Amino acid sequence: VSSLGGRLRWCSWCRMACHDVMGAIVVFFKQKTEYEMSVCLVGSEIFFFKQKTAYEIMPSLVGSEMCIRDREKDINSMEKILTEFLVEVDNLSLTEGQQEQVKNLFYTVSDIERAGDHAENIAELAETLSKNSGSFSKKGKADLELISAQTMQSLQIAVESRETGSVKSANAVRVLEQSVDQLEEEMREKHIRRLSKGKCDPESGVIFLDIISNLERISDHAVNVADYVKAEAEAGIPAIRI
Repeated sequence: VSSLGGRLRWCSWCRMACHDVMGAIVVFFKQKTEYEMSVCLVGSEIFFFKQKTAYEIMPSLVGSEMCIRDREKDINSMEKILTEFLVEVDNLSLTEGQQEQVKNLFYTVSDIERAGDHAENIAELAETLSKNSGSFSKKGKADLELISAQTMQSLQIAVESRETGSVKSANAVRVLEQSVDQLEEEMREKHIRRLSKGKCDPESGVIFLDIISNLERISDHAVNVADYVKAEAEAGIPAIRI
């Protein structure tokens, strides 16, 4: 399947304008069952879905608010397309394990869309900071770079675990999520102490706390995606590698 990744991803984009994309995909998957073809198509769309979401996070910290909102609209459109298509897949003749995978794909789409919502929240916070001529200290900026990098990594590896069925990748997401949780807690405590001592602007300080809270929530959604993969593996459900 991986050798056809480029063509799959192109077809997944075309599906936004053509609901009969399965007919075009069948040519490349003559040896696969209808269920396998459907799940592979969903996976290729989730890849772009994730790319849109992950790409939102860092630009939202540097003021690209309108671009973030445009991408959030794309994410919402993709969620609708994927959900409609998964409903069609769910109506196929599926085994119990396949039904569980389809259910988890529904959840995965929802988690990634929610991550996109949190990225949009961060963009709105950045816009507020800019309008009020606020800023973060050098230490505050360094903290944001650290926690946002780990958050994006957790989301990326989570979707990779979904694409490959890798339990090892899923476990790595759990480690990253725990690190993000710890960072968020430590940064929150330190920042509140700085606020109480008058070492930073109260309004900027509140925005900082809201940003790291949204980043921590994104990592929570990433670990959800990874946990679906682990649960399937533990139940002995064969992985569909996209």
